[in-house]
Amino acid sequence: MASARPSGVQRELLPRKMLFRSPDKEITKTPEDLEALLNKIQVDIEVDSNLENLRKDMHKQTLAKLREELTRTSQDEWMYKPIDQIIGF
Repeated sequence: MASARPSGVQRELLPRKMLFRSPDKEITKTPEDLEALLNKIQVDIEVDSNLENLRKDMHKQTLAKLREELTRTSQDEWMYKPIDQIIGF
C-alpha cells in the first residue's frame, strides 16, 4: 500500500489536521477574548446555581402545600364514610 506522505518528508514536519476549528478563522487569544470567555462561564455557573435554588424553593413550597392538604384532609375525615364501607369490603 502506498504511503500518503511525500517521499523524504518526516512525519513530524507534516501539518496536522485542525480539528474543532473554523477553517477561515485563525485562533488568537487576546485578553479581551479570555475575559469574555470567563464572563460567559461565570454567568453560566450563576444561572445554574440560581436555577437549582429556585427548584429547591419550589420543592419546599410543594411539600408545604401537601402537608397542609394532608392536615386538612385528616381533619375532615370524620365527615365521610370509609371507602371500604362504600365499596363493600
